[in-house]
Amino acid sequence: MHFGAEGAQAGLGMDLGTPAGGGGNGHDLMGAFDDAVKQRIQEAKTYPPGLPYMWNECVVEYSVTIDRNGQFLDYKLWGCGDPFLDSAARAAILMAAPFPLPPDYGGNQYTVFGSLVFKHR
Repeated sequence: MHFGAEGAQAGLGMDLGTPAGGGGNGHDLMGAFDDAVKQRIQEAKTYPPGLPYMWNECVVEYSVTIDRNGQFLDYKLWGCGDPFLDSAARAAILMAAPFPLPPDYGGNQYTVFGSLVFKHR
């Protein structure tokens, strides 16, 4: 598991997508894949129009499942309770596809966990 304050601040969140086994360079490849997926989603994040100011920080957690060819299969969203920001997070995930190819570890699909942080503007 990877988790760091700087990752959480950047909206990258937790990384639980690394398969068991292997290590060394293989783990580095999977970590790079996870980071690339999260970065694509982060870059697709936008604030809903008409939301000029937020009183509190909103963190939306997600998981994205991707097949071995980089095709988007599914996602799950754990919203922050604000329907506009939850919808913005959903849109970011959908707009970020297609995703990069995962390293070939023989799996049929890979799940990446992350979060999007919506802060005061």
